[in-house]
Amino acid sequence: MWQPVVVGVFLALVLLGAVLLLLRQRASPAPPSVCYQTRYPKVLLGVRCMSLAFYITVILAQFIEAGMTAEYVYYTFWNFNLQAIYFCWAIVASIVGSVDSHRRNTLFDVIFANSFLIAGVFWGVLYSPIYSVTWLHMSQHGINSVLLLLEFGLNELHIQPRSLVYASFLLPDVFGAFAWVVHECWVDDWIYPFLDVTKDVALLWYLGMLLGHCAFFGLAMGLSKLKAHWHRHAPPVTSPWLDAPLNNEEKDQPLRLV
Repeated sequence: MWQPVVVGVFLALVLLGAVLLLLRQRASPAPPSVCYQTRYPKVLLGVRCMSLAFYITVILAQFIEAGMTAEYVYYTFWNFNLQAIYFCWAIVASIVGSVDSHRRNTLFDVIFANSFLIAGVFWGVLYSPIYSVTWLHMSQHGINSVLLLLEFGLNELHIQPRSLVYASFLLPDVFGAFAWVVHECWVDDWIYPFLDVTKDVALLWYLGMLLGHCAFFGLAMGLSKLKAHWHRHAPPVTSPWLDAPLNNEEKDQPLRLV
């Protein structure tokens, strides 16, 4: 069959291109990454703690229901765990100050954009009225996106264009190869039906998967531009929730990500 060969070559080329692009990015000086001072640091810390408690609860409940390893074959659970890792990291950053902000920003770029893609695919492609939707499904395909939107609205981060290669090419490409290995070695059925490499339109599905990631990353970039515009024109804030009031100069002062 020619379809698996074509898909395999496609995945290999995407992986090679992503790695080469990352090496090129590392060799070239990164453009200045800026963020703005968090206007509500105590509220943000509270949201992060609440979010992490939610993620831990869902992950433990998923383990109890399906076992420790069964859920890790799903792209949803990969991203859900990355989101939990981000909130752990962000809580530490809130308490002790900046902790490798550039890499934390990159991780947020990936999970923020991909959470909306996953929710869209679940409700728009995979969902059927005959399926019983549980609170775990809702948590991983909707509630988490709301929490990430809340985090995005409160935090100091902006979406970096350089993160596109991670969110839209490297991560989905690695998962596509992983799903193929799982199908060949452990599971008879494909994790997701559209990943079946034996179909005549398999290449189009894989290409569409990457383009879908790019589209949702573009959506995240658009939200980031709106956030930057709001920061530039937002009024000064005085509130007991602030460690110190922000005046007009402070609220527009860019901070270098290190």
